Amino acid sequence: MSTEAPDKPNRHFIRILKILTVDGDPGPAIYGTFTAGAVIAAESTRAESLWLSCLGVELVVLLYWLAHAYSRGLSRRVKEREALSWKGLIQDFKREFGIVEGASIPLAVVVIVGVFSRNPVTALSVGIWVTCISLVAYELLAGIAIGLRRWALVSQAAIGGLLAVGIALLKAIS
Repeated sequence: MSTEAPDKPNRHFIRILKILTVDGDPGPAIYGTFTAGAVIAAESTRAESLWLSCLGVELVVLLYWLAHAYSRGLSRRVKEREALSWKGLIQDFKREFGIVEGASIPLAVVVIVGVFSRNPVTALSVGIWVTCISLVAYELLAGIAIGLRRWALVSQAAIGGLLAVGIALLKAIS
């Protein structure tokens, strides 16, 4: 990784991150985008029904969100020696809701393309491309927001690119 010192944070890009994610935290959005993309890639090989594929993607994302939020909350409660409470549980689910938000971008594109093309394979393929682009875009957006430049920004974007390659490989081997 690069050791370049970041520039001053870019408030405009920080604002964009806050609009696109829960509290400006792209982490859960990356999880959601990646999870949706992985399921879309797996579903694209059978694509019998676009709507069943979309339902499957959404169900996996919702279950992942619930499991992730609960497990993160459990870790927090153990660390802070705190008992389970409704208030804490709801806060944990809100904090990790970016998983659902991140998944909504590729899934919405799949639905829109599916409505207009009436071809599940096309819709799911476009969803995979949008997932790959989104993963790189989140990394770029976060890097610019925190003031990264040159190779530090390229390095950060490359991580999103590696995740995108993983989705493409999953599609290729499914």
